Amino acid sequence: MKPFTLAISPNYVQHWGLWEAVREVYQNALDEGEAGASTSIRHAKGVLSVSTNRGRLTPQTLLLGQTTKTGTSARGQFGEGYKLALLVLTRLGHPVTIYNGDVAWEPKIERDDHFGCEVLRIYVRPLAISEGDGVTFRIGGVSDEQWSDIDANIHPITDRDAILEGESQRGRIYVGGLFVRRMEKFRYGYALAAKTLRLDRDRGMVHDFDLSLVTSRLWTDRQDSPEAYALLKEGAPDVQYLTSHVTKQSAVVATVAQQFDREHGANTVPVSTQAEVERATASGRPWALVPETLKNVVAQSRDIYIPMKGMTALERLRKFNESYRWRFTDEMRRDMEDILTQMEGTA
Repeated sequence: MKPFTLAISPNYVQHWGLWEAVREVYQNALDEGEAGASTSIRHAKGVLSVSTNRGRLTPQTLLLGQTTKTGTSARGQFGEGYKLALLVLTRLGHPVTIYNGDVAWEPKIERDDHFGCEVLRIYVRPLAISEGDGVTFRIGGVSDEQWSDIDANIHPITDRDAILEGESQRGRIYVGGLFVRRMEKFRYGYALAAKTLRLDRDRGMVHDFDLSLVTSRLWTDRQDSPEAYALLKEGAPDVQYLTSHVTKQSAVVATVAQQFDREHGANTVPVSTQAEVERATASGRPWALVPETLKNVVAQSRDIYIPMKGMTALERLRKFNESYRWRFTDEMRRDMEDILTQMEGTA
């Protein structure tokens, strides 16, 4: 059979290595697994095999942009994944055979006279004995050390969100069971379901805001979590948006408030700005300077309002305007200035 020629330069995705290529192949298998197929990845005698027991690859899937995953929560939705994986593996010198029912597909990088350069070709040969339903990728030349690195990038939790403890997992982010990247400022690792976090084509870009929003929710849902207090104290990104999720009934609120009281005393008020320090000092209340998120979580459990003592109503209003005008809209600022002008004129 005439080979399929893919108009992809061998120099494409130069930053991809063995892991990125294997990740693309395995993520396709995992997507099939979520659709009901059984999947496996194993390594023996220098050969890495990734298999599903259901489905076939059709020639149409060799077209860039062709995918059956659009609109789903599948990890790969860009229609390029396994084609690019074949390109990279072949470029790196790893022989690849795809056992696809009664045929085998074998990629090669060869010069094409029409394009005047090298391209990726997929050769198809019939098998004497059909492999049956399902698809198996066999990747040769994978050493034990390389397999160890690949295995470390695969996590068994694929269908739910979880906090990962232990120093070895610190800052490691997995999406759908596959390692995405290490986030240096995060104190814990996280395994997230594929539908939880959208990734770019390279599956390496994670936006800090999106990740912090997700991880903050996980800490909100966690029962009896003293670790959350330590994260809030140091202002860790893991819990940066905790107050976007908590309510008075959240388990983490009671835990954090109790730990704050044990450390500082039940009568101590949490403060996070210089203005709040001055108010607490003027009122005679003991105070503790903490990150704003920690203060706001404690505020869910009790009233932390600090009255302005020893000041007239006008002085209090001036102080309020000085402390919070940065939060006002332009219209609110004009209204406040008008109010102060009127009050000062009658004082």
